[in-house]
Amino acid sequence: MFATPLSLKRLFAVALTLVVAGCASAPEAPAPKAESFTLKHARYGHTAVADDEAIYVFGGTNERGFIGNIERIDPVTKTSTVLPVRIMPRRYASAVWDGGELIYIFGGDGFQQGNYHVEPTIEIFNTRTRKVSRTKMHLPRRLNSAARLGEQIYVVGGSTFDADSGFRTSPLVTAYNFNNEQLNRLADLPDARDTQVFAVGE
Repeated sequence: MFATPLSLKRLFAVALTLVVAGCASAPEAPAPKAESFTLKHARYGHTAVADDEAIYVFGGTNERGFIGNIERIDPVTKTSTVLPVRIMPRRYASAVWDGGELIYIFGGDGFQQGNYHVEPTIEIFNTRTRKVSRTKMHLPRRLNSAARLGEQIYVVGGSTFDADSGFRTSPLVTAYNFNNEQLNRLADLPDARDTQVFAVGE
């Protein structure tokens, strides 16, 4: 009376073996080919932002120290070009495209006369003329994050530096207005932090 169940079990085992063998012999899909283009200069702590045509990489650090160049990556030709213009050497800054021809760079670490500092200079890079203009950031921070919404760029959080206590996270929120070119302080974050912010659904 056990013949039927045993036969069913054997039949199931044979069927399972055939399925597994069939799967094992099926050809695998080829892995996607990796992109081959690279930056001209290896770096970390840099910032990058894209406009409608290219990706721009600003500053950072490598084994030789702080970097003050700008690389332009063309996603169509897959090439990177070092532009004939320099920014103040800095790392851990943020950069935002204004939707036109300007890219704004806020804060970060700087290095001048043998000393590290939080960079108070806002640099404005023109993607058409390839020139850089400058203005001041009265409440500079490193590892801040920035995003454009309408006619303003919001610069959020980050860290400040104090000679006695070192780096301290900050709850500051400021807004750079394109019309009057002023950076105004808004309500603080509930918690001080290094940040990443994004604007959605403008």
